[in-house]
Amino acid sequence: MPIQSRYVRKGTGQIWLSEVNCTGTERSLSTCSHSGWGNNNLCSHHDDVGVQCFSTDVTNAPVRLQGPLSHNGTGRVEIFHSGQWGTICDDSWDIDDAHVVCRQLGFRYAVRALRGSSVPAGSGNIWLDDVNCAGNEAKLGNCHHSGWGINNCGHAEDAGVECFGDECFRENHNCSTNAQCISTSGSYLCKCNLGYTGNGSICKDINECALNLSNCGSQATCVNNNGSFTCICNAGFTGNGVSCTDINECSPSIRKCHSNASCKNSIGSFTCSCNRGYTGNGTFCHDVDECSLGTHSCNANSTCVNIVGSFLCTCDRERNGTSCQGK
Repeated sequence: MPIQSRYVRKGTGQIWLSEVNCTGTERSLSTCSHSGWGNNNLCSHHDDVGVQCFSTDVTNAPVRLQGPLSHNGTGRVEIFHSGQWGTICDDSWDIDDAHVVCRQLGFRYAVRALRGSSVPAGSGNIWLDDVNCAGNEAKLGNCHHSGWGINNCGHAEDAGVECFGDECFRENHNCSTNAQCISTSGSYLCKCNLGYTGNGSICKDINECALNLSNCGSQATCVNNNGSFTCICNAGFTGNGVSCTDINECSPSIRKCHSNASCKNSIGSFTCSCNRGYTGNGTFCHDVDECSLGTHSCNANSTCVNIVGSFLCTCDRERNGTSCQGK
């Protein structure tokens, strides 16, 4: 709608157009008839003009229910347009139209399309008439109608709906995020999910590990987490936590002992022992110098010669035999 100059904030600078005369079908203001660019007929910024715009696209127009049972999904349908709520005439109003409204409002579907005395009369604008939905539209604004404000109705013909959609479907409940909402006749129940305990409105994690409620194996550790637990096989074991088997660390593929050590597997572990002639912790073994340490078995007529992992006894000159006796 046009806005008179007294309601328009004054501008500054150039006044480009005056005596603009559009037919209303032009795509651009510059194509309308006017007195010429810059020819403003002695206008001042006190004469600046304005407009108030409203979208004619009802695609995203919100809807609502009004009436004493509207909180339960039954009532008069109203749609928002041009900054105001208005009603819808019940001419051609049917279940397909009602389905669209109910889904837009978050209900599952419509039970009935209400007309006449079944609908509490509204007041003010009657925005739509002859609404004709296929029933699969996402919003009422996608349906065909006679145009904004075009109607031949009174408020005795306001359209309404009765929607079905329980509190669980509409998420109109106070169940915990860790609970399941279960519909009942006229109400609902909140049931804590597996792994939680409480009244459904408040659900707390169950510590299955501390309460010894897990199914972890005897060779596994239970780790609690929200709503559940995890079984982890202990070091030296492998499996899914419920069943854990010993790892043979002495097998060639995973042997952890030094090459000069022997490996002895045990349940959940293993032992590395340095071979004879070597010393260390088993994962690292180095040669023992028996000759230097005096731990050899050579006699007085021989010389001890150390070798890796052992030693040799070499008879002194002019002596031989296993005991290095004289010739």
